[in-house]
Amino acid sequence: MFGVTACEKTPLVESTLLVPLKVTTPWPDQVVSELTPQAIQLLVKGPATDLANLEKSAITYNIDQQPRQPGLHQIPINLAKFLLPENVTAIKTTPDAVMLKTEAKVAKFVKITPQIVGAPKAGWTITAITVEPATAKITGGASHLAQLNQIISDSIKVKDY
Repeated sequence: MFGVTACEKTPLVESTLLVPLKVTTPWPDQVVSELTPQAIQLLVKGPATDLANLEKSAITYNIDQQPRQPGLHQIPINLAKFLLPENVTAIKTTPDAVMLKTEAKVAKFVKITPQIVGAPKAGWTITAITVEPATAKITGGASHLAQLNQIISDSIKVKDY
């Protein structure tokens, strides 16, 4: 006795997903100052039901390639790095590379400036404001830190004191 089983092949469809980019590797000597674009379009192909589930999931692309020197770098997108279901294929990305700008990580001490909100109750005056510690060490990219000479504290409310 022989039996025949008929299987209907699920049609494959294409879909485009918007995938955010993340820089995942902590680099001890560099910081990311710019990443362009912030997301890429990923064209995928697979069964419609699998693509519908895929669109609901959170897919991200991790950039973990550390440039050797600070500067502007073109980082190609590697299709093999996308974690997709077995029957879904990554076809292409738009764009196929991203621009990553890194700069040397530096440290700097800056003044802490208190942010006073309100006024004391009638008959009282503020005679002095002291911040302890008076400075804080901050780290980041040289171009960003060059613009900072102080950091401002959280609001300090003096109303009714």
